[in-house]
Amino acid sequence: MKAIKEDCIRMIVGKILWATDGSKESNDALKYAKLFAKTFDAEIIGIHVLRPVERKFLI
Repeated sequence: MKAIKEDCIRMIVGKILWATDGSKESNDALKYAKLFAKTFDAEIIGIHVLRPVERKFLI
């Protein structure tokens, strides 16, 4: 396998989607989203997700 030159790999990241449900894991993921946003000068878009409502409550 040939070596890849660092200067030939480019990645453009403009927006990062961060989903949270309030858990520790999603809050930990925010740390990485911030790191990537700073590295790529990108915007973080957050979305709060909820558990599905049980059907018996919809009737």
